Formats: sequence, structure tokens, C-alpha cells
Amino acid sequence: MDIERLEKKGIKAYKALIDCVNAALEEESSEYAVICALPLIKLAVAEGANYFGFEDLYYNHRTAINVAKEAVKFAEKEGVPSWLEDDLEEIKKIIKEI
Repeated sequence: MDIERLEKKGIKAYKALIDCVNAALEEESSEYAVICALPLIKLAVAEGANYFGFEDLYYNHRTAINVAKEAVKFAEKEGVPSWLEDDLEEIKKIIKEI
């Protein structure tokens, strides 16, 4: 098994999801912020800062949690459609448990 390859893929997953949330925040889209933040926070919990990224990289566990928190703040302020309310609550619950 090529562990380095898997680590790189994990960092790419963080990058894609963090960039997605950041873009949603820049575009002021609470819907996309929640849509991207949910898998981001789940990745961060599952990975637990043990497999992907290092403290000197931007795309890591710590950044994922911080960006998800920003998404929650924005979504609470702007609101989300009813079909995303459960997802927003799930993100909030996960963050609270971390």
C-alpha cells in the first residue's frame, strides 16, 4: 500500500472541501457553504488530525474545523432553505462534540 499516495489524496480532499466552503462564503451562498461544510467536518472528525496534512499546511484538520465554524456562523446569519436545516444542525452538533 502506498501511504504517501493516500495522504496526498486526503490532503486533496481537504483542499477541495475547504476551497468550496471559502468560495461559498466569498459568493455569500449559505446553501453551498452548508453543502460543502458537512462533508468537510465529517472528514475532519474521521481523520482526527492523524492521517492527512501537517500543522504547517493550510489544508488540514484544524483549518477544516475553523472553516466549518465560519460556514455555520454565516448560515445562521443568512439562513438556509428548510431542506438544509438538518444538515446545518448536524454540522453544529459535530463541532460542539469536537
